[in-house]
Amino acid sequence: MNLYWRQHRSNRQLESDTESEFDDCDETKDSEDDDTRLEKSHGEEDESSTIDNADQVNETDEELLKALTVTQLKDRLRERGSTLGGRKADLIQRLLLGQQQKSTVKGWKDSAARAFLSKLFHDEKSNIHRMSPEQIYNSNKMFQNYPLDKFKIYHETIQSSAKKFNEIVAVNERNIWSDLHAFPRGETTLGNYPHWDNHPACALLKKDIENGQADLMQPEMLHRTRDEYKAFPLHVFRGHIYQEKRRKREEPGWVIKRNKTAQKMHDDEVNAMKADWDASQLKHDMNELCKEWERMSTID
Repeated sequence: MNLYWRQHRSNRQLESDTESEFDDCDETKDSEDDDTRLEKSHGEEDESSTIDNADQVNETDEELLKALTVTQLKDRLRERGSTLGGRKADLIQRLLLGQQQKSTVKGWKDSAARAFLSKLFHDEKSNIHRMSPEQIYNSNKMFQNYPLDKFKIYHETIQSSAKKFNEIVAVNERNIWSDLHAFPRGETTLGNYPHWDNHPACALLKKDIENGQADLMQPEMLHRTRDEYKAFPLHVFRGHIYQEKRRKREEPGWVIKRNKTAQKMHDDEVNAMKADWDASQLKHDMNELCKEWERMSTID
C-alpha cells in the first residue's frame, strides 16, 4: 500500500500545482487595476465602519470581549471575514478595530477566501456545484472583499482546476488499483523477510527508541532482545534503527514544526469555515423546502 499513499501525497501536491497553474495567469493580470477597484469599492464602507466602530471602542466593550472565549471571538471574526490567527488579545484588538480595511485584504492567491472556495469545489457533494457565481459571492463576506467581476474569474479558475484535479486523481487511482491487483505485494520481500511497515517490530522499535532503551545497547544486542526483531536480518534491522533515530532527532526541528503547525491551523480554519457554510446552506434548503410544502398545502 506504500504506492497508494505515495500517490495520495502526490495528488495533494497536484491539487496545489493545478490551481497555481491557473492562478498565476489571473493574479498577475491587471494587478494595479485590481487594487484601484478594491479601493473604490471599499472606500466608503471602510470610512463609515471605522467611524461607527470608533464609538464602540470603550472599556465596557473591551471587558465584554475579554469575557468571551477564544472560540466565540473567532466566530465573530469569521462572520466579518477577518483573519483568525493570533492570541486572544490579538483577536479582541481586531474586533475593536472593526471591519477589515483595504490594507488588510490579502491578494486572492494567498487568501483564506481562495482556500475556502477550493475546499468547497473539491467536495463533490457540496451545494456549490448547483449555485451560480453570484449566489456563491453573496454566501460569504470573505468573497465580497473582492469585486464581483474579478470573483467570477476566480470562480471559473477554481472550478476548472478542481475538475481537472478530480479527473487526474480518478485516472491515477484506477491505475494504482489496477497495478496492485496485477502485482500484489507478497507476504515477504525479495530478501525473504517480512515487510517492515506493517510488522509489529516497527511499533516496538519506535517504543524502544522513545523510552531510551535503544540508546543503552548496540544494534546487535537490541536485535537479540525481541523475537520480532529477529525476523529481520541484522543489517536490515540496523538500518531501521538509524532511520528511526534520525526521524526522532529531526522531528523537533523548528522549520518542520512551524510548517506543520501552520498547515494544521490553516486546515482547521478552512474546515471550520466549510462546516459553517454547509450548515447555513442546509438551513437555507430546509427553509425553502418548508415554504414549498406550505405552498402545496395551500393549493390542496
